[in-house]
Amino acid sequence: MITQSDGYSTRQLSLFSSRQSISSPRHVMEATLKGLKEQRKSLKSKITRTANALKQAVTDKCHAEAKSLHQSLVDLFRSQYMNLHYDYVEALEDSVDCSFDLEPYKVVNGMSCDQHLEAVSQVFSDASDSYVNFCKLSERAELSALVDLPLQLADQTINELHEFLGNDKSVLSSDDILSKAQYSIDDLKSHYERCRTVSGKNDQCGDILSRLSKTILELSQNMTQVTGLAKSKQTASYHQSSVFSVANGHVSRSRSPLSHTHSTPTPASSDSDPQLQTQGTFTGSELQGGVISAQSNLTNRSTMSSSRYKRPDPPKFSGTRREWPEFKAVWQNYASTYYDNDLERSHALKEALSGSPMYHVRPIYSSNPGAYSEIWGRLLEIYDDVSLSVQSVFNDLKRLKPVKEGDPNGLVRLVNDIEMGYSQLKQIGNLECVTMIQVDEVCECLPPNIRDLWEEKYHSLSSSEKLHPFKAFMDFISIKRSVSLRRAEKPYTKSKSDSHGNSNQSDNKSKNARTFHSSVDSASSEQKKAERPDIKCVIHATEGSECKHSTEQCTDFGKLSLEDKREALKKYYACFRCFRTVHNRKWCKEKAPCKHCNKTNHHSLLCMKHFSQSSTALSIKSHYSNSSNCVLPIVNTRASKDQIITAFFDGGSDATYITHAAANQLGAKCRHPVTLDILGIGKTSTRSESYIYEFELYTPDNVCKTIYAYGMDTITGPVSALDYDVIKELFPLISVDSIQRGPTVDVLIGADYYGYHPKHEVAKAGEHLSVMQGILGTCLVGSHPKLRDDTSYSSEMKQVLAHCCISLPKPSRVCDTGLCLNSDQSLTTFLCSAKTVVNDFILGENLGVEVSPKCGSCKCGKCPILGYTYSFEEEQQLQMIRENLNYDSERKIWTTSYPWIRDPSDLPDNYSAALATLRNTEKTLGKDAQWAKTYHDQIMDMVQRGVARKLEPAEINQWEGPRFYISHLAVLNPKSKTTPVRIVFNSSQNYQGKSLNSFLAKGPDAYVNNLTGILLRWRENSQVLVGDIRKMYNSVYINDVEQHCHRFLWRNLDDTRPPDVYIIQRVNMGDKPAGAIASEALYKTAHMFQSDYPQVADLLTQSTYVDDIIESVDSLDEAVKLATDTSKVLGEAGFRVKSWLFSGESAPRVDPNVKTTSVDESDSECSRVLGVVWNSKADVITFVPSLNFSVKRKGVYTRDNLHESEVPAAIPLQLTRRMVLEQTMKVFDPYGFLSPFTLLAKMLLRETWKAKLQWDEAIPELLRKQWVHFFENLFQVSKLQFDRCMKPSNAVGSPILVILSDGSDIAYGCVAFIRWNCVDGSVWCRQIMSKSRIAPVNKISTPQMELNGAVVSKRIRAVIENECRFQFERVLQLVDSETVLSMISKCSTRFCIYEGVRVGEVQAATRGDLSCWKWISGEKNTSDWLTRGRTPCELSSSSEWWTGPKFMYDPIECWPVKSVDELSNTLSIPGLKKVVNISESAVHTPLLDYAQFSSSRSIHWAVCRALAIVRSKSFRGGVIVPSSKAYEEAQICVIRDVQVSMKAELLKGQKGQYNQLNPQLNSDDVWVVGSRLSHGNPLSPEGKPQALLPSRHAYTRVVMMDAHVAGGHRGRDATLARFRQSYWTPQGSKIAQAVCKQCQHCKLIKPKLMKYSMAQLPEARLKASPPFTQVMLDLFGPYTVKGEVQRRTSGKAYGVLFTDLYSRAVHVEVVPGYDAESFKDALVRYSSVRGWPTKIYSDPGSQLVCVEKDLKVAWKSMVKNSVYKLSSEMGTEWIFGPASSPWYQGAIESMIKNIKLAIKYAMCNQRLRYSEFESVCKYDANQVNERPLGTLSTSDSEISILTPNSLLLGRALSINPGYSFVYESLSDRRHVLGTVANEFWKRWCQFYVPTMFSNPRNSKNPQNLKVGDVVVVTETNPLKQGYFIARVQAVYPSRDGVVRKVALVYKKLRVGCKVYEYRGSPDVLITRSVKNLALLVSVDDQ
Repeated sequence: MITQSDGYSTRQLSLFSSRQSISSPRHVMEATLKGLKEQRKSLKSKITRTANALKQAVTDKCHAEAKSLHQSLVDLFRSQYMNLHYDYVEALEDSVDCSFDLEPYKVVNGMSCDQHLEAVSQVFSDASDSYVNFCKLSERAELSALVDLPLQLADQTINELHEFLGNDKSVLSSDDILSKAQYSIDDLKSHYERCRTVSGKNDQCGDILSRLSKTILELSQNMTQVTGLAKSKQTASYHQSSVFSVANGHVSRSRSPLSHTHSTPTPASSDSDPQLQTQGTFTGSELQGGVISAQSNLTNRSTMSSSRYKRPDPPKFSGTRREWPEFKAVWQNYASTYYDNDLERSHALKEALSGSPMYHVRPIYSSNPGAYSEIWGRLLEIYDDVSLSVQSVFNDLKRLKPVKEGDPNGLVRLVNDIEMGYSQLKQIGNLECVTMIQVDEVCECLPPNIRDLWEEKYHSLSSSEKLHPFKAFMDFISIKRSVSLRRAEKPYTKSKSDSHGNSNQSDNKSKNARTFHSSVDSASSEQKKAERPDIKCVIHATEGSECKHSTEQCTDFGKLSLEDKREALKKYYACFRCFRTVHNRKWCKEKAPCKHCNKTNHHSLLCMKHFSQSSTALSIKSHYSNSSNCVLPIVNTRASKDQIITAFFDGGSDATYITHAAANQLGAKCRHPVTLDILGIGKTSTRSESYIYEFELYTPDNVCKTIYAYGMDTITGPVSALDYDVIKELFPLISVDSIQRGPTVDVLIGADYYGYHPKHEVAKAGEHLSVMQGILGTCLVGSHPKLRDDTSYSSEMKQVLAHCCISLPKPSRVCDTGLCLNSDQSLTTFLCSAKTVVNDFILGENLGVEVSPKCGSCKCGKCPILGYTYSFEEEQQLQMIRENLNYDSERKIWTTSYPWIRDPSDLPDNYSAALATLRNTEKTLGKDAQWAKTYHDQIMDMVQRGVARKLEPAEINQWEGPRFYISHLAVLNPKSKTTPVRIVFNSSQNYQGKSLNSFLAKGPDAYVNNLTGILLRWRENSQVLVGDIRKMYNSVYINDVEQHCHRFLWRNLDDTRPPDVYIIQRVNMGDKPAGAIASEALYKTAHMFQSDYPQVADLLTQSTYVDDIIESVDSLDEAVKLATDTSKVLGEAGFRVKSWLFSGESAPRVDPNVKTTSVDESDSECSRVLGVVWNSKADVITFVPSLNFSVKRKGVYTRDNLHESEVPAAIPLQLTRRMVLEQTMKVFDPYGFLSPFTLLAKMLLRETWKAKLQWDEAIPELLRKQWVHFFENLFQVSKLQFDRCMKPSNAVGSPILVILSDGSDIAYGCVAFIRWNCVDGSVWCRQIMSKSRIAPVNKISTPQMELNGAVVSKRIRAVIENECRFQFERVLQLVDSETVLSMISKCSTRFCIYEGVRVGEVQAATRGDLSCWKWISGEKNTSDWLTRGRTPCELSSSSEWWTGPKFMYDPIECWPVKSVDELSNTLSIPGLKKVVNISESAVHTPLLDYAQFSSSRSIHWAVCRALAIVRSKSFRGGVIVPSSKAYEEAQICVIRDVQVSMKAELLKGQKGQYNQLNPQLNSDDVWVVGSRLSHGNPLSPEGKPQALLPSRHAYTRVVMMDAHVAGGHRGRDATLARFRQSYWTPQGSKIAQAVCKQCQHCKLIKPKLMKYSMAQLPEARLKASPPFTQVMLDLFGPYTVKGEVQRRTSGKAYGVLFTDLYSRAVHVEVVPGYDAESFKDALVRYSSVRGWPTKIYSDPGSQLVCVEKDLKVAWKSMVKNSVYKLSSEMGTEWIFGPASSPWYQGAIESMIKNIKLAIKYAMCNQRLRYSEFESVCKYDANQVNERPLGTLSTSDSEISILTPNSLLLGRALSINPGYSFVYESLSDRRHVLGTVANEFWKRWCQFYVPTMFSNPRNSKNPQNLKVGDVVVVTETNPLKQGYFIARVQAVYPSRDGVVRKVALVYKKLRVGCKVYEYRGSPDVLITRSVKNLALLVSVDDQ
């Protein structure tokens, strides 16, 4: 195996490893190039799409998305595309020697490989450059925002320095100012360093550097001046104003604003910044001189410098929730200590954040007031959530990785990770939220030894600590961490045992060495590699041992495949050039080239080219000439339309094969790479790398068949052609070409596609030669003296194909369905299983259909053997086992050879693997001394019993046969106190792809007796005996070959010496055929002693289940005698019975001659008999509930089962589907005694499946409560006890079997009772067994469920009658459904499939006698318990569930039952097939499908051509143009064919519906109208009578449509008149009307518009509100007006009408134009008078829509005026109606009509000036407002006439009434006004509202339009098109559900194009009212 250390890159290794698994033939290289070419093309398009998306993200400034896309682009280009490109180039170089054209691969789409790479690189470069520039700009903006605040602070400091210098202040404040300035310099320098680092990569940050450098220089200069000023002050004055004081040698500070914040004022660092010197803004000398001079004057004062100290760095927070509690506490203390104001705190806090926290607070600027509180509050809001913090800890604990034993560093890391979560929970005070379940999950990550210690520690905790053990657990693992830390610090030393050739262990040591000595450099590691020991042969020698030959000389190494050779070399780190193990290929000095390819990078034995040639040569040598009279079944079959291949059918091959050349020719798909282990000539084993191909073959009927086959180089030699003359002589009627074969066999079709083999005999010549036909073709098969077949296909080649073992490369590749092809799995089985979706659990218990299969060859009708069904292969394997089993009469034992299916000599020597497994086992046993002692005692017991034997060294060396080592494991059994561990020999362990079990046949899977039958017979009699055969499998001896193939190693845990070699001398339990061999030996023993001990023979053959013997007899003496005889018989065959247990005894009787282990005495009275709990003392059957929710470790629960007192508290809060199913499946109830109770669990399980929950998803809370209730009741079953014996002691006669069945919507089932008559005349009844099944999720009807219950009743009856030894006097099967009883009494063929199959199964069992089936009422049917469910308390031994219903204790003649004959005949039976009487006309097959034709002319022409073809007996006759006579003949033929459907009615004469027409047959046998016009019919042009046509025939409608089209689409009467010129049909008027209505052309020309009733009035019309709150407006005009200045000129004026929807008042404004600006001015004038409305309704005019958009913008800016502000806040909603729909604005349209009429009367065709026209409009608006809405008849009202002015002016008319109201006070005025308004609305409701009730439109609405309907759109505008066709895109239903408005899509015709040619014009979307539409084609009819 080539590794990366050999000098190859990772990419080259992946390419080499992918190629080394194939043999490098031409087609494989071409397939590789094709795949790489497609991958490169796909990857290029993917890179292009990603690059475009990246550019778009950069344009949209989406930084996160751009970053992700850039990373993806880099991965795609660098990691995938570059590797793929170089793979493609290397593949081209490797394919030069292959014989196929490489030009299509060198140049693709006009680009070479280099050009292709350059193009993709350019795409990558462009996208990357745009992203880099974007990042630079983003980084610059971030830096600029970051330095803004420090620069502002620095500017403030500079200003303070200037003030200090200008005001000449005292020295008292100089220190503070200098300290502040120094802090600013330090802060700016830190930002300068960061900016300088960024500027090295980002050239956009130069200006920021310049700003920083200038500010630093200015600060330094000012500090120098301040320092000089301070020095010039007087010393005394300085001391008085000093801020420092020295007392007792200690320095103290005064509290100045900056004294506690900043350190010693050091203007600049002593070492100047070189980058600052190169910036160009200021020089380093200037900065250094100014700063240092200031520093020297200040640092001379030692008292000042000693008082300063450096501030610690603030804490950092990156967003991890586990860091938040610590950061929160530290930051609060830090901020309160080192900062005085919020500005500094906010700035420092943002500096301390990074990652997601910085992202959350970035929008908050530090300079904002209250910024610090806002930033800190946002952090608390996000990260101070306790629930999220706890969840974060849980997630971290779940992600912990397990630590192996012996890894102290890993344990320390694990404990540290756990402690982090512990500390976080402790910080927030939530340690109690961690329960024992979470602790158990964390404990699984600890090493096994520490887990065991924690288990012991856990049991010693208190009850409260057990519920929340996290603290105790943390204390425990902390101690273990301390121990591990000390172990990790110790130096690692190599043990002596590591020097004995265990490569696996040496690998582990090297890994540990790298762990403990990580500081060792690469040179030392290479030196260690060079010091590796030298091993001559990697196959037959280990380190330190002597070997006489080298790896190169080893013959076994030469036989290995290329992959196995590499694996063997890799195991010892051997060199691939010289095979030495002291170095690898990288350091090898051997430069000898390969003998086959002249390359120097590998040895000649590792050459791929040589391996490929040798494999091909082997296949060629496998053939020799057949030269016999036997003709092989070879056919030519079609693979595609123009490809013919040759197929060979071989029933002896278990797989199908295809040549690589044929696969390449057919373009077969390579599905999976496989390895073929071929057993060839001379039984030589060869391995070949190949593929599974998928291709298609076609039958003569053009049916496609998919074939999966293995690829091979050749299958047979040249195929000999058949002798033409001989074939013609033998088969004169057979075409020789149809059975002739091709030159070579392309495909071999094996037995896996046996259905495609030719099986139908077409012709026969002699006894042995036949022409056979199959679905793929016809072939000649057999032998004949005159024929000879020289095709080279030998029996050795058959052996090659029959013994071909297929295996996938490791690791196995999983297909899409998750299935893998195993080494012992056939191709067909694998591919079929891959297509089968296996559900985790059935949705319902399927009843299934009963079948009676037979074995492959038996035709006697007595199969299956022992009540079971075997496959043909299993029968053959069983025969091998029987033949190998021999009885040794001297030793009285059975000996056997194993059923080998492969030569055991092919088993490899797996000593090293067995030794490695032994070390692991010793490591496990070393954890516990008791385990080790028990394990050793068991092996010594095997030696003492002769099961195993230790081999001497001489015997090991002398054995020359096959050898194989069986590894053994220690399996823990914590439930057993005496045997805590047991030995398990693993015969399935693979070594080099081979295991012992893979070489052995298994035998039948079900070679045991029926479990249910044994348990039933166990209950028959009063006394039982139960025996156990000790070590049954070890009782059969095996031969020498099998013994040496069962070697194992053991040394009693002494790892200082080599292990001893043992062999197993008897059948091993872990072997595949062990069960069948032991059972067959037992059966043969019974047969051997059949004559002497017949009762024992029957016992051994019928009452044994593996090693258990179970039987019931009448007395104890008989039981003891039978047990004694059985022990004697078994002892004669080497079997020993360990113990016997009898009824009434609490302990078993142990055979003193048999050595047994001690038995646990707890609960000794109860034992398990085949899983059933039996109290032998009381002889009753009981149940022991088991409930355990603890974690499993190696399949064993870590805690004890729950007690009844612990439920429900100990049940987890979250139950999953896996958990409840696991607990439910623990209930073992083979008799069904608990079926009513377990039905409740089935119902709950089905609910979990209905909810579609995942296996580990928590079930809903309501369902959990139901499960908890079920688990509580589960413990009640322990109180139930049922009698074992089902026969009373005083029984007489034969019993009666009674089976009751029932079904419901929930479940169905049956229960069986046995009824005995006693000596005293009483009746004794007990339950035998029951069975229930739950209904499927897809529910079926109740009668079907009851029928299923009857089927289960029939099946249980068959089981009881076949297995029980009782002879039942009578059998009764009772049901409570008369429907079911009626169904089973009728013929099953009368039912549908579901009912018919089940009825047939019941009737087949009764054999026509239904006397046993009876009906009983549901109240007395006990089986109803199985369909409803019951609790355990209701299933007591005294209930009718156990003792049977009460009527069973009465005489049978008195039972309340009914037979089938007593049922009602009028009962409705579901499932019956409908019987339809078919008349003669229905049987008639018409000539054509007339409904498919659009005209009668096309029908006649079709029939005319068909008749011409029939006459000429050739299809050429249909090409000739027929004559008129032929056309007329075809027309007559069609009419006769149509009239067949009405022939029966015509023959009725006067009784038929055509009697008034007097129908007659004319000379052409056509029925015509026989009226008085027979001598001349004026309706017909020829005067002939009309032919009769049926009214409901498709041809009649076609003819009527022709008449409609010929009549010019005129109408019904015209259409009918033209039709009756030649035809007559009843109901012709209706047919013509229907044809006219359905004519699409008529719909277009005369569209029928849709009519709907008026919609409901809007709320605005009915709800009282102030005037003009909701208005509707529209424009009217134009009117001609005169100019104001030039009177002779004319202009146009328009009116804008506003109407109030409540009071119907109007307001008119005049505008000079019909544009948006003019209307906008009018709207402003209106709103100034009436106020802004809340809603405006209008039609979608362009100027109105434009104004609506402008007003939205304008209203947002109108905030000065209170009215505008109010309207801006409230907003005005503008509602537009659909276009071309004036009825939507009916309220405004009627007002426009009135105002137009008033203007017309006022103007009298005169031209008015604009101002005059405006006055007229105002006057007329007032006139309209004075129109009466209703008349008031009462005199007590303030309003005499109800008009809109009544609300606007308080009076009906605008004229002054001549009087005025005198109000004494303001309250009187308000009272009057309120009275007037209330009176208006009162009368408005009485007189005006009733006028709105009437609906002038249609009250009935047609069907609503739907999306997808095709409609005709009419246009009312004469300038537009008259109509066009559109499709409904969307519908808008009104509140009443009626669609009155729809959205339409249509296409516009392009200008200059022909009519109906759109040429890709875009869709146009419009909105229209349905009033303008006519339905053309409904979406339901499309």
